[in-house]
Amino acid sequence: MSEVKIIKNIQEKIWGRKELFFCIETEAFLLRLIENASRIQHLEINPNLWEVKLNNYSIKEIGIPGSLDDDSIDKIFSPRQYWFNPKSIFIRMPPLTILPSEIGSLSQLQTLRLRNNKFQTLPQELLNLSHLKELDLDNNPLHIPPEILSRKFEPQNILNYYFTITKGKKKSLSEIKILFVGQGSVGKTSIIYQILNGQFNQNQIKTDGISISQWHVNGYEKPESEYQSETINSRSEIRLNIWDFGGQEIMHATHQFFLTKRSLYLLVLDSRLTQEENRVEYWLKIIQSFSEESPVLIVGNKTDQHPLDIDRTGLQKKYPNIVGIFETSAATGAGIEELKATIAVQVNNLPHVRDLLPETWFTVKTKLEGLGRESNFITHDKYIELCAENEVSDETSQRTLIGFLHDLGVVLHFQDDPRLEALGILNPQWVTNGVYKILNSHTLFQNKGVLTVAMLDEILNLPEYPRGKRLFIVDMMKKFELCYDIEPDKTFLVPDLLPKDQPDLKFNGIPAFEYAYPVLPSSIITRFIVRMNQHIDDGFVWRTGVVLKIGQNAALVKADIEDKKITIAIDGLEHTRRDALSAIRYQLDEIHASIKGLNPEKRVPIREAPNAEPLEYEYLLMLERAGDETCRVKDGSRLVTVNVHQLLSGIESESQRRNVPDGGVIIHGDVYTGGGDFSGRDKSISTGDRGVVVSGKVGGHLIAGDENQVIQDSYNKITSAEIDPELKQTLTELAGAVSAIIQAFPEEQNSKVTKNFNRLVEEVTQPEPDEKWYSVSIEGLIKAAENLDKLGAPVISLSKKVLSLLTGGVIE
Repeated sequence: MSEVKIIKNIQEKIWGRKELFFCIETEAFLLRLIENASRIQHLEINPNLWEVKLNNYSIKEIGIPGSLDDDSIDKIFSPRQYWFNPKSIFIRMPPLTILPSEIGSLSQLQTLRLRNNKFQTLPQELLNLSHLKELDLDNNPLHIPPEILSRKFEPQNILNYYFTITKGKKKSLSEIKILFVGQGSVGKTSIIYQILNGQFNQNQIKTDGISISQWHVNGYEKPESEYQSETINSRSEIRLNIWDFGGQEIMHATHQFFLTKRSLYLLVLDSRLTQEENRVEYWLKIIQSFSEESPVLIVGNKTDQHPLDIDRTGLQKKYPNIVGIFETSAATGAGIEELKATIAVQVNNLPHVRDLLPETWFTVKTKLEGLGRESNFITHDKYIELCAENEVSDETSQRTLIGFLHDLGVVLHFQDDPRLEALGILNPQWVTNGVYKILNSHTLFQNKGVLTVAMLDEILNLPEYPRGKRLFIVDMMKKFELCYDIEPDKTFLVPDLLPKDQPDLKFNGIPAFEYAYPVLPSSIITRFIVRMNQHIDDGFVWRTGVVLKIGQNAALVKADIEDKKITIAIDGLEHTRRDALSAIRYQLDEIHASIKGLNPEKRVPIREAPNAEPLEYEYLLMLERAGDETCRVKDGSRLVTVNVHQLLSGIESESQRRNVPDGGVIIHGDVYTGGGDFSGRDKSISTGDRGVVVSGKVGGHLIAGDENQVIQDSYNKITSAEIDPELKQTLTELAGAVSAIIQAFPEEQNSKVTKNFNRLVEEVTQPEPDEKWYSVSIEGLIKAAENLDKLGAPVISLSKKVLSLLTGGVIE
C-alpha cells in the first residue's frame, strides 16, 4: 500500500485495525497515522483537514496530487495555501532535517509540535503564523536555551529569540549555577571559602539563608561546527554562580524554588557522621526530584578527623547522576584541588552551558547585574530604559529577556503576578535573605508562627528593607506557599513555625487514604496547610498536621516525616466522605506534580482490618480490571476478605476509575455535563446555542475524569460557600462549561485554564472579593474560550455574567 486518499465524509480503516481518521458533521477533522500505516510513502490529504498527527511514519512526501517533485523529499509538506491549512501539526520520528518555508502559508495553524527532530535552522516564514498558540521545538540542535523553549505557549517569544540570534552578533552564555546543599554545620561554607581563597577561615559563621558568590573556570573550545560564524568569544571563561544554602531544617522548604536544571550540585557531608546522620538519600532524592538529571558530586568534609564511610557503590548504582565522590578537609585543604579540577570538567560538560544570547541581550544582562549590586530593586521603567539604550527595543524581546533572566536566577521578576510585578526587578539574594530572617526569627517562633505587621517591622528593621518594601517579602512567602493571611495585609501564619505538638483532639474519623514517599520534604504538608487554610477547623493546626472542615465532613491530615507518609482520615456522613477526600487528594496531587520524580505510592487503609498494611491503590485497580471481586489480607492472626469494588468506591466512583466518559465530566445526582460524544448517555443531556446545558439544583456531586479532576475542589468550594444564590448557580454552570472546554486544549494548556477557574473561585468565595484578582482570572478564561468558537461560548457568557454579578452589573 503506497498511497492513501482521504475522502470527505468517509471513515476508512487501515487493515481493519484502527481508524485513519474520523468525521464530525461533514468535515474531516483529524488525520492520525499510526504504526500500522508505516508503509505509506505518498499521502494525499482532504482540504478540510483540521489536525495532522504523524507518528512512526515513513512518509517522504505530503502534498496535493501533481504538486510533488524530487525537491519535496525529506520535507514535511509543500502545501498550497488554498488547499491544505490544518490548525495543528505534530511531527514525531523519524527525525527530519528541513522545515520548508511554505509552512508560513498555513494561516490557521495554532499548534506546531516538532520535538525530537534534527532542525538546525528555522524558516523566517514562521513569523507569518499569526494564529500560532503553541510551539514545541524541544530536542532540536537549534541552540535555544531550555528556559526559552519551555515557554511553549508563547511561540512569538521563542521565534523572536531565535531570529534575533540569527541576525546579529551573539555571545555564549557560559554561566551556570553550582549549588552546595547538605545538613547544617557540615562545612559547606568552609569548602567554598577554600575553593575561592585557597585557605581556611577559622572564624566562619553559619549561613543563615543563601549566600551567592562567583568563581570562574576555563571553558574548553568546542568544534566550530556547533556554532554559527558570528558567535563571539567561543573560547572563554565560564562563570559559576555558587549558591550556598543554609542547612537548618527550617530552610529546606524554600530550597525547591532555587534548585534548577542548569546546575551542578555538591552534596557536602560530615565525614565524622554516618550515612543516615548525613541524610544522604534524603538530599539525593531532593536533588533528583527538583532537577532531574543534573550531575552531583558528593564531598566528604572533615576527613582530617575521620575518613568518609558511605556505601559508594550502592549509591552510585541507585543514583547514576552521582559523577564523583571526594574526601576533603576544608581545614587542611586536602582534596580541594582535585575537587576544583573535577568541577571544571563537569561544568564544561553541562549541555546548555554554551547556549547563545544576542550580544545586545548579554549587554543588558551585564548592566542589570551591575545595577543589582547598587540596589536591591529596580523599577520596570528603569529596565525598559536600559533595554532601549542597548538596542533591545521591542516589547516582546524585553519580556522574553526578563523572563529568561528570572529563570536563570539572575533576577526575580514575576510577570504573571500583578502585585509582585509592580515591585519591578528584584535581587534574588535580597528576597531570600528577607524570607530567611522571618523564618529564623525567635520572636516569631515564640509567637507560634503568627506574624503581625509590627513584628515584620521589627524583624526587617534594616536599611536594605525599607518599610514600604517589607510586605513584598511576605507576598513572596505567600507565592511560595510559606504563609497565608489570617487578616489580609495585617496578620499572617507561617506553618513551619507552628508548635510540633498535636493538640488534644476528639476525632472519630475513619482512615481513608495515605501517601508513602521515597522521601518526604517537610514543605509538602506546609504547602498543603497554606492551600487549605480556609477549611481549617477551629484553629486545629500544628506543624505536621491539620483538621479541616469540608462541607459536612471533618478531615484529619497528618505528615509523619520519619515514616515518610501522609495519612488522611475522614469523619462525617458516609455518602459525602468521598467529596472531602477528593478535595484533599486534589491539593496533595497538585503539590506532588510540582516536584518532578517524587511519585509517592497511593495506599488505601482497610477499615475491617485495622492492623493490616494498607493496600496499594494501583494494585486494587488491577484486581478490579482483572474481575477479582475480593482479596484477602492478614490482620494480626486472622485473614480478612476485602470487597475490592466497595473499597475503591470509597475513593473514586466507578466511572471515574474507568475514565468514563472519555475523560468527560459527570455531575452525579443533580447535574450532568461534559464534552465529546453524548451517544448512549443520560437522555437529559443536551447541547444548544450555549454549547453545553447544565441544569438542576445546586449541590450535586461533581466527579471528573483524570484530565478534569482539577475542577473538583473548586466545585466543592462553590457548593459549600455562603454566597449569593444566583452567583452560586452561575459558578456551578461555569464549572461544567470549563470542564467541557479543557477537553479541546493540549494537556499543557489545561492547567492554565483550570488555574484561572480555581483562582476565580478562591477569590469570589471570600467575604470581600478583590476585583483586581477575580477580574484577571475571568479575563484569562474568556481569552482561552475565544479560541474555541461555539464550544467556548458558554464560558464567555457565564464568565461575563459572574463579573456582572460581582460588580453590580457594571462591566468595563
